[in-house]
Amino acid sequence: MLITMKKIISLLAAVFMCLAAVGCSSLFNRKSEPVKPHLIDYADREPNPVRRINDASVEEGEFTLDPSEPLKTRLSELFEIVVKNGKRPVFTRGKNVDVKKVYDAAIAVLDRYIKNDFTPFERVHAIHDYLTSAVVYDEKLYLQYLDDSASVSADDPSFDISGVFLNRSAVCNGFARAVSFLCAVEGIESDMTEGTFSYSGVSIAHVWNKVKLDGDWYNLDATMDSIAFYQDKGDPVVVPHHGFFLLSDAALKGFGGHNPDSDGPPAQKDYPFHQNQPLFDIDGKTVTMQVNSRSELIEIFKFIKKNKRKHGQVELRLNLGLSDYEAGFPGAYSDDIAEAYKSISGEDYTYLPDKGIVPFMQYPRGVFVFLIYK
Repeated sequence: MLITMKKIISLLAAVFMCLAAVGCSSLFNRKSEPVKPHLIDYADREPNPVRRINDASVEEGEFTLDPSEPLKTRLSELFEIVVKNGKRPVFTRGKNVDVKKVYDAAIAVLDRYIKNDFTPFERVHAIHDYLTSAVVYDEKLYLQYLDDSASVSADDPSFDISGVFLNRSAVCNGFARAVSFLCAVEGIESDMTEGTFSYSGVSIAHVWNKVKLDGDWYNLDATMDSIAFYQDKGDPVVVPHHGFFLLSDAALKGFGGHNPDSDGPPAQKDYPFHQNQPLFDIDGKTVTMQVNSRSELIEIFKFIKKNKRKHGQVELRLNLGLSDYEAGFPGAYSDDIAEAYKSISGEDYTYLPDKGIVPFMQYPRGVFVFLIYK
């Protein structure tokens, strides 16, 4: 049995990931813990959360549209007040109740997952991991668009933040607007990049973000980082990852697919995410998500096997000698990966690279999500 991977932003899913197929005998074994988003537990939430938008220094923004206007139109004004003007929206009692419901839901996400002492990076990290793990791509809407684009309403909530915060369902525009909205509430500068995602001469409209951290801009594509895997019988399973998290323009374009209509603020370097993100403690040593040698990769695989298959999937960035550009090519580090799987044997996923069946997903800069045990 094979799991086929659908990139729910488009029909180009499998090819864009440079993955022909993912082999397995069945879907994830529930004994193996899934890859979890990097979010604080409920018990660790901030007891008295403070949002940057509520600072006394932030100006107030008034609504000018009549409350009888469509919700989408009034949400656009909310977006303009918060994101484009950097102001705090003023809600008059009894007016724009539906807009306030969306705003309050967005604030509730930040209150739940962001602590007052978080750095700007930690805030963006939490925003990314919440959106990519809690919000699903509205595949039904997308398929409707493919079948009959004229039947799709521009007022559908999946195009906006209401779909994200009320329905936990969105398409790329909804994801991107949610990133910008949450960043604005936290006082973090962001930009929405409109363009296309292309493969083999076929282009599909797409939207993603750039965020500014410590004076530098980085690409962030929350839609691309919310992947669903499908078994021929069974529900989709989301494996959160950071393949398109805080990338340079060169890394994003070098991997292929993203074509911005305009460059926007230049993103000139990649954020050192994986090398600074703890993964496991092995024999008293903290191992990060960046692997710098084949022996270290094998050590991680062996640890997962020795740990009674508690972990079935793992996200790693392989930094084994190729340039970041070369590390995004199909087949990158194939010998190292083959040796890692060979070192443990008995993996639950089929590994037949000659037939295009491989138990991993590949992303820019040598980032992989490896499937080992169910």
